[in-house]
Amino acid sequence: MARSIVGRQVAVALDKAELAVDAAVAEIAAFAALLPDARRRAELSAVSGQRVFEGASDTLALLAQARGRLVETHRRLEALGRAMHVSVEAVGPVDKPDEDGPREGGGIRLERLAG
Repeated sequence: MARSIVGRQVAVALDKAELAVDAAVAEIAAFAALLPDARRRAELSAVSGQRVFEGASDTLALLAQARGRLVETHRRLEALGRAMHVSVEAVGPVDKPDEDGPREGGGIRLERLAG
């Protein structure tokens, strides 16, 4: 039973981390999208603020890489859970490429697998 409790804690923390990275991606993307128009409205040359624009763009690229690593971590945790005979499944408006699509409801369901 302790493994199930730990599995749920890890699943909840992973979900929060994934949401946080997605929120950061959205915020940086919005910031980067604002910069060219802000430069134009401030009547600055294209040279002005180029390093700022590149920095925001680089940050977005790094966050995309971090998101990919977190997805990889998610898959590895799923595999570890299966090896430990603990199934932690997200339930809710979630779709994954290997599933049929979004499900009704929400939350995290824990099951102890036979074996």
